[in-house]
Amino acid sequence: MRRLISLGVAAAAIVACGGVAQGPTSNGGGGDAATDAPLSDGGAHDARAPRDHRTGSVTCSPAPVPPEPIIPDAGAGPGAKYECRAHADCTAQPRGRCIFFPTSPPIEAGGTRCLYDECTTDAACAPGKACVCNTIANTCYAGNCRVDADCGAGNFCSPTVDGCRIFVGYYCHTPADTCTDDTDCGTSGFVCSYRSDTRVWSCGPAGCA
Repeated sequence: MRRLISLGVAAAAIVACGGVAQGPTSNGGGGDAATDAPLSDGGAHDARAPRDHRTGSVTCSPAPVPPEPIIPDAGAGPGAKYECRAHADCTAQPRGRCIFFPTSPPIEAGGTRCLYDECTTDAACAPGKACVCNTIANTCYAGNCRVDADCGAGNFCSPTVDGCRIFVGYYCHTPADTCTDDTDCGTSGFVCSYRSDTRVWSCGPAGCA
């Protein structure tokens, strides 16, 4: 099952971060900012800062509890699962919310989930994870950085996406990167993202199989 923000694509308008779809909200990316500061290590990409990067940690407000879900009688796929029918069914943690997600292959099987805020600051997350504010529920995301300072002097911690343009976490830029942000990838639908196999940022096609 996809993480919270990918689920949120179907349930709320989420502010894009760094020109990517389905990213963290603007107050919860954690101090995302654009600047003209150069990269000190002179990587393979042009020597400039990425358009979006996490300058510092922020404190997320508790995500608002939305109105009760409207659950249609038909239209969900065969894999849909229903964990709840109302917010009152979500009692594992405070301020639980029952959210309906339409079936949207291959990302979402459909049904309802109980969602809860996992954090309001990075300190509430396990080591190696950053707190990302969201309009549905604040969530801890895995990555290799929380803020720019984690990446060494002159380097940057930026949000990245998977092939479906779904936000997946924050990762440091490296001297071996072949792109800095999406503006390096032309207009052919390619995006600049962190590749877990090569451990560098590079341009690649975006689109769900």
